[in-house]
Amino acid sequence: ERLSQVTGHSSELRLLALPADNEDSRRNVLQDLDLEGAISLPEDPLPSPDYVFIFVNGRSIDPGPIHDLVRSLWGRCQDVLTGRTFRGPVSIENVSAGDCWPACCLNIRCHPSLVDANFSPGSRRVEFTNWPRVLAWLQNVLWRFLSQHSAAAAAVSDRKLSTPWGDAGG
Repeated sequence: ERLSQVTGHSSELRLLALPADNEDSRRNVLQDLDLEGAISLPEDPLPSPDYVFIFVNGRSIDPGPIHDLVRSLWGRCQDVLTGRTFRGPVSIENVSAGDCWPACCLNIRCHPSLVDANFSPGSRRVEFTNWPRVLAWLQNVLWRFLSQHSAAAAAVSDRKLSTPWGDAGG
């Protein structure tokens, strides 16, 4: 009910909670990254990009590469659902043109040495010491989770999706 009050959407909005101690976090070699939170399925779109909330160690961060990753992954699933062909990365503009966006609230927990955070009144910017590693790990965690619950995500994941920061399919 609280989520409906915040987003302005009725109980139609469904977020699935990521399981605690998920498999990808346990397989994280250095065991210094973990993810908690909830995300909507591609089959449950929202008409606005305003419901992607990302936190690092419990602190909200400004939009950046992690937000772009979440929206891009979700946009690829939207391509499958709408019958558009898969021709590489989906831009945020393409997702916007379809008026379909995800909702999520994700908290990345990590060792403080992995992140440089600038939390001042005008900025909530983070810089990871190894962005490619963090983005590849997050992509794998999200793909594995979404593929278990969404036929569209499973279809995209089956294509051995490759990105500048790693392979998410498998």
